[in-house]
Amino acid sequence: MLPQASDRRPITIQNFAQDILPAFLCYYATAVLVIVPNTFRIRLALLPITLWAVFRAGTQVNLVAGYEQEKRLAWVNQEVTVRRFLVDLHLNLLTALPDYHEFYRHARLLLDISKAALQARTYANEKVQQRSSRRWPVSP
Repeated sequence: MLPQASDRRPITIQNFAQDILPAFLCYYATAVLVIVPNTFRIRLALLPITLWAVFRAGTQVNLVAGYEQEKRLAWVNQEVTVRRFLVDLHLNLLTALPDYHEFYRHARLLLDISKAALQARTYANEKVQQRSSRRWPVSP
């Protein structure tokens, strides 16, 4: 599934425009569509194209071509492949999210509930401290 390092092409302007730039543009378009309301179907239609572009960007370009003798750069192509997988996961999450406005409304609701719980806990702690700070009469 993954090409050998010898099958990958060195990075040039042409390879950048052909393999890496489409992945960035599709990723950016998906991120913008998350903000725009009622775009779930468009995001869903764009997902396979974006995943394919990210796959090509992570597997077709050899970032260390010409520097194979450098032992410290041996991990770079593997790191790009792992990051490609993480970008794929993030794209799936962005596509599956409800519209941003719905998500934001639910997040605000949870935040308000958390604030109310924190205020109630603070109030209860103050009451306990007030009770414990009172001096009880000591019987002889």
